[in-house]
Amino acid sequence: MTGWHPLWLQTLPWLPPHLTFDVLAVVVGLGMVWRARSGTRSPLPVSVMALVGAVLGARLLGLLVDPTETWSLRLQPGGWMQQKTVLGGILGGWTGVELAKARLGIRHSTADRYVGPLLVSMAVGRLGCFFSGVTDRTHGIPTALPWGMDLGDGLPRHPLALYELGVLVSIAAVLRIPFLTAALRWRTFVLLYMGWRFASAPLAPPQPTVGPLTTLQVAALVGMVAAGVGLWRHRRSGP
Repeated sequence: MTGWHPLWLQTLPWLPPHLTFDVLAVVVGLGMVWRARSGTRSPLPVSVMALVGAVLGARLLGLLVDPTETWSLRLQPGGWMQQKTVLGGILGGWTGVELAKARLGIRHSTADRYVGPLLVSMAVGRLGCFFSGVTDRTHGIPTALPWGMDLGDGLPRHPLALYELGVLVSIAAVLRIPFLTAALRWRTFVLLYMGWRFASAPLAPPQPTVGPLTTLQVAALVGMVAAGVGLWRHRRSGP
């Protein structure tokens, strides 16, 4: 339990915060997708590929975040199986959807139905990151700023998970702009979220792995380029 947020230790010291909020995020997200299932044009194979791609992407990119740590855990399956990142889940899920659509010959947008549930699930999951304190790689680096918080090790740190909660709420507000059609909404979400992850990387512990960039920054750049190209093509082709 050492390293969890002090508030969590004082209230629910017997309950693992990350697992608790991860399960809650999955339940809430799947419930929202199920509720919105009527009237959508997303065939079952597309949804399945989205889920498979998200799981694989989250795990694969998680293993690459800190190659040294991953290698040190090579003989501990329980250790490296915990390596995951939502950024990889987004990119992997999107890739799975596009592969399924290409195989089925689907040309219309199918990702719009996932944006709302994904935003809510990510927000719930970030609460788990926050209460997990310094046991989670998403905690912020030490800071002298007045809003620095003790996340479990006695040092004032950037509450990075709370920053992201604010970003997710802001993205949700932007996505409610009327002219954002289904074809634009998903790519706008990816562009904004990947931009945040790229900009906020220096506030998190992982060290650079590709020149001056971290693995997550490289992945975020890939996502930004893919989303930007998609938005540009949509603008060229018209509504």
